[in-house]
Amino acid sequence: MNARKALLRCVLTLAVAANVLTGFALDGVQQVLLRVGTGTVVVACAAALFLLRARRRP
Repeated sequence: MNARKALLRCVLTLAVAANVLTGFALDGVQQVLLRVGTGTVVVACAAALFLLRARRRP
């Protein structure tokens, strides 16, 4: 389970970095398409990490 979380965190970090860097490197339609793609990956990874979190019981 920890390996899956580590992989999701790495993919999340890389997708956020790619999303930020596309603003500097690209323009127009290419920038929009890459930002939508990386944004989708970010949301999916964040949701997966949220669902895989350890739940605490009182």
